[in-house]
Amino acid sequence: MVIASRQEDHIAQTFPKSTSIHITVPSGSDVKLGDAASEDIRVFLKSCLKSMGMKDTLIKKALDYLVSRAAGIFIWATTIANFLELDPEGRFATLEKGDGKGLKSLYSLYSTIVKASFGHELDEEEIGAVASVMGAMIFAKQVLDDNALIMLPQVRIPDSDVSRLGLIRRGLASVIDSGPILHFHHRSFEDFLLSTFFLQELPEFSTVQDRGYHEHQLAVLCLKTLVSPSLHFNMCNLESSIIKNVDI
Repeated sequence: MVIASRQEDHIAQTFPKSTSIHITVPSGSDVKLGDAASEDIRVFLKSCLKSMGMKDTLIKKALDYLVSRAAGIFIWATTIANFLELDPEGRFATLEKGDGKGLKSLYSLYSTIVKASFGHELDEEEIGAVASVMGAMIFAKQVLDDNALIMLPQVRIPDSDVSRLGLIRRGLASVIDSGPILHFHHRSFEDFLLSTFFLQELPEFSTVQDRGYHEHQLAVLCLKTLVSPSLHFNMCNLESSIIKNVDI
């Protein structure tokens, strides 16, 4: 059995007789073009860009531009691939216009993606909806499905059954799973949302970090669920509460 992981104490304690080999994977300024990490990322991005249908003449240019900025960080590469998937050539052109200044670190990449995805098109209520969902994803003690999220303030459009979850899913598509339950792809995005860098770059979403606000909203959500008509007597539609003897 081969286990690849960080040097975590609980893993070493679980397998005390195992042989450990420490391998340093360079990242950041330690990565040079041509290193194994960079070449792996180049192969990965090349495959992604081809599957997206990007023109061959542009792929080489995109690879030279992106691989050097990935600095050996694979989550950076997967995040940028997710971001480009919707419109590879158009979004790559958007990244180029920024001259790479917003791509120098993972946090700056996340900031660039959120800004590019939402732009300046969100009104105050939509910003509140995005902040409510992201905050709930961070501070809730369990994962929340769409039925729970649409009960959060500002997520459901007033006087309508329509919610803003579609807007949120599209805007955060690069960093969340697209399944029925929202998950961040990587813990680093949650760390980014709670960082001072996030507040500096995206101050309009500052309520994301307000733990008290989100815990209050989640408490209200629990109370709304308790009085919801979806909770009712005999939810399982049992014919009888009497357990009959069954021969085995």
